[in-house]
Amino acid sequence: MTSSNNKLTTFIGWIMVLALPLAILFIVIEIALRFFLPEINILTKVIEPTSDSRSYILKANTKTLYQGLYEKREPIVWEINQQGLRSDRIENYTSNKYRILTYGDSETYGWSIDVNDSWQRQMEKIDTNIEVLNFGIPGYNVVNIADHMKYTAPDYHPDMLIYFFNKNDFYQAFKFNPTLSRSYAYLAIRMIIYRMSKEKRKAWRNSPDGSKFVQTHIDRMVELSKQYNAPLYILVMHWKYSKPITLVADEQSDSIKVLNIEDTVDKFEKVDAHLTKSAHTALAKYICEQISQGKINQCTPNNYEPSKL
Repeated sequence: MTSSNNKLTTFIGWIMVLALPLAILFIVIEIALRFFLPEINILTKVIEPTSDSRSYILKANTKTLYQGLYEKREPIVWEINQQGLRSDRIENYTSNKYRILTYGDSETYGWSIDVNDSWQRQMEKIDTNIEVLNFGIPGYNVVNIADHMKYTAPDYHPDMLIYFFNKNDFYQAFKFNPTLSRSYAYLAIRMIIYRMSKEKRKAWRNSPDGSKFVQTHIDRMVELSKQYNAPLYILVMHWKYSKPITLVADEQSDSIKVLNIEDTVDKFEKVDAHLTKSAHTALAKYICEQISQGKINQCTPNNYEPSKL
């Protein structure tokens, strides 16, 4: 018995000896990351967990200064209104204007730009008869976006739905853990694992299973658009990954229109790996031209008649 107790004591002693330097190393890494990568936790400042399948949503009544994650940039303000939208205004639940709801990940959200420079606000400047609401949430994939559309669109009575499809939408979404996400080391490890999985992610995008995964949830969006009697436009930034979307569009051409925006936005440099104001401006003009079939200063279908209210 004494021998067993001694072995246990020795084992515990070794654990303590190893734990102390590891704890010190962890603290040093945390401090270093907070100094060298101060923005690595930027997303966690504007999101909060939700109990449904989306995992997280934007945190209402939040405002934070963003200065770049991958590169230093001129500071911009990320503002989330009381409805949980990237907006500096309160959006009415009903409107006498033509209402467009936009969905997607960080490119829809407007990661690298001021909200007033976003393609949604640029569309409103082109045509004063429309309202364009931003439901974009960074890190979302096609499943989260279809779910987000299901949970939010009914309250805002859309005339049109727009989904900005990014190649990242093939992948599993960011799972938000409020406790672990306080650690910069945890967030850095997640980023490293993501970058190391580049080839695996590429293989998934090109696989039949990956294509079927996207098709399934595009079909869900189409069904939702039919419920609201609101046409669905899908913007595709990387056209070589458009096949699962075009397959759905071929079958349901009356309900969905797919736009290749690659040439429209690719000619502009990116900031912090995201589209700039110039790209957003060009995108807004292109979307309006497609919706109005080439009409100047119009972002509504040609059969739309503005309300007299």
